[in-house]
Amino acid sequence: MEVCCICHDVIQAEREAYAEPCFHRFHHECILRWSEVQLAKPLDDNQPPVVFCPLCKQTYASFIYDCRDRSYRRHDVLKQTSQDRVGDAASLLPSPAQRRRRSLYFQETAAEPCDDQGMASIGSVSGKARDGIEVTQLRPSLVERPAVSAWLRRELQALLMEEDVDLVAQHVLGTVRTLSSPASSNLKGGRPTAQKVSLSRAQWVEAVAAAAEPYIFGNAAHFAGQLWAFIASGMSVAAHDAAVFGTDRTPAETAKENDSAKEDGGPSQRHGWHTIEGSSSHSRGEDEERDVVSDDSGAYLPMVMEALRSTAASKSPAAAARSSAADSASDPPEEAGPALGSAVQDDSKLEGVSGEEEDKDVDLERSCCLQTSGHDRSNSLDCSWSADERSPTWTKLRAFIMGKLASIAFGIIFTLSVISWVIALAGNGALNAVCLDACRYYFGLSWWTIWFEFVILLGTIPVGILGMRAWKPAVMALLATNTALTMIQTDSWLQTKGLDPYYGLYTTRDNVIIAGYVLLSICNVLLIIVLGVMDEAATKITLPQQSAYSNSPPPHTVPTYPPRG
Repeated sequence: MEVCCICHDVIQAEREAYAEPCFHRFHHECILRWSEVQLAKPLDDNQPPVVFCPLCKQTYASFIYDCRDRSYRRHDVLKQTSQDRVGDAASLLPSPAQRRRRSLYFQETAAEPCDDQGMASIGSVSGKARDGIEVTQLRPSLVERPAVSAWLRRELQALLMEEDVDLVAQHVLGTVRTLSSPASSNLKGGRPTAQKVSLSRAQWVEAVAAAAEPYIFGNAAHFAGQLWAFIASGMSVAAHDAAVFGTDRTPAETAKENDSAKEDGGPSQRHGWHTIEGSSSHSRGEDEERDVVSDDSGAYLPMVMEALRSTAASKSPAAAARSSAADSASDPPEEAGPALGSAVQDDSKLEGVSGEEEDKDVDLERSCCLQTSGHDRSNSLDCSWSADERSPTWTKLRAFIMGKLASIAFGIIFTLSVISWVIALAGNGALNAVCLDACRYYFGLSWWTIWFEFVILLGTIPVGILGMRAWKPAVMALLATNTALTMIQTDSWLQTKGLDPYYGLYTTRDNVIIAGYVLLSICNVLLIIVLGVMDEAATKITLPQQSAYSNSPPPHTVPTYPPRG
């Protein structure tokens, strides 16, 4: 959708205006105000007033607005007057769609919705296009659509400013058909051959641009790229305009369309770019929301279960046996017996298989059962796991208990860390006024290691108590770093025995500082473990995630899925 460069808002069809002669597109009120401001403040008082286009900086003396089919109004900027134009003069701008297309070319902007998405995923281009893979070749059936000729004529009329463009259109269309045919012609040197070549998008655009350049000059490459995008999208001209410019309907037209649809037997539902009769009328966002909770997903769930069981069966023979037993359970009683018996025998023969694959299969069935919330549960199988495992109340209680235990453990270890820090600080001489300055001087690394530990302990408070998880990696890294420093200091004190120059403090200082460092190292390791386990407990004990197929919260009862077949 095109945006007004003055107010940066989307340009609606009823508010559009075009500056002459550059034909750049703006809001009517925006370009009018822009013109008034420039006239009120001219650049040169000695020269006649002029106004410049906001985009190309060319001068313009008038702009066109209120364009309806073949009539429009022209506003003379210098005289501040407006005139109605109807009839022959309308050949300048044949239609609103052509005016918008011409504006796009002059602004050198591509039709992005069609170029990026239409080429790959909008419309029924092919199976690859629907899967989101870029279309690299154009099928002949896409080129032969009547919409291509109509779009091509409109583009050329907008660019050439002429009604009669049949010769140019046939020339370009013939080139397109030749390039898109099964026996694509090699146009190098301007002489086609019968050699079959596979042209890439760039080569195709280059060839079409070369054919159109003698007529539309500098716009040829842009024109060829837009032509590729339109053909590859597979859309009609109206759908293409809706993708590029948005819906041009006014509220009155929308209401009138809804009323007429009701009289015909029911409103219509927008689905992609086509209209399907018989469904409720709503916006695209409401359509997506309705699709999420519709019964169609209920039909989809059996296919999901089939795929899950097939995957599990390919990985585990025991899972395959359980799948066959489940299939036989849904059959009539006279047919279920042999199948079930054989499945049980196969399962009993495979008791040595690892239980890891079985656990995965159970988890897959649980997740799929949860996804059936809000759908029809009649004649359906029950999901088999214990009531304690599936109860949200029990899950919340377990999470609460584990969280409390982790918090208590953190509190105890944090208290021990503070006590160890005080002991180590005392060993560094903080409790002796005579030794205080000497300790900072002679034992600098040991002294600053203690205060670094103090800062880290303060940092564990928001992580362990206030739950600020974003700080946890940094705090744990700092704890590990300082733990290594305390261990190095402990080893140093054990080897040198302190070497305190102040007599009388030798034995007491050594014992206190070594004990403080050892306790501090142990507490730091325990803090790292507790901080890591706290998040692990919260991660493993959580409520089931809300299903992508339902807007309702997880149910309090066991959801089920429809039987296959």
